Formats: sequence, structure tokens, C-alpha cells
Amino acid sequence: MSDIGFSFPIWVIFAFFLAYALPVTTIILAVLVFARFSGRPRGTRRGARSLALDIAILVIGTLWLIGLAGWVWFGVDWLGDWLA
Repeated sequence: MSDIGFSFPIWVIFAFFLAYALPVTTIILAVLVFARFSGRPRGTRRGARSLALDIAILVIGTLWLIGLAGWVWFGVDWLGDWLA
């Protein structure tokens, strides 16, 4: 049996998975933003649907930013290895 193992903090694994899920989160975020801005005519009151869309955009947008930061992190790491 091999004694070789990897020990990563959970935030590294989370950023890794979100980085590879970036196309999916981008599509979901685009659909939510489109639904938010095309859902109600001007001058009408904001309802529960609008609040739910705002919360969903906030959550998915945060995950999208973490995934984007993961790709930037991978790119900087790759560039550092390439230049070394």
C-alpha cells in the first residue's frame, strides 16, 4: 500500500470544483439576470418573485466569483511554473 497522499483544505477543493463549474454557473446567472430584468413591467411593485430572484442572483453570483477567482489562481500558478 502506498503512503502517498494529498492533504488539501476544504476551501481549495471548493474553489477547484467551482472553477470547473464556471460555465454552468455563468449560464444560470445569465438566465436569472434575464428573468430579473424582463419579468415585470416598469412602474409595478416588487413582489416576492423579485426578492427571490435577487437572493438567487446574489448566491449564484458569489459562487461565480469564487469560481472565477479559482481560474485566476490556477492561471497565476501555471504562469509562475512556466516562468520558473
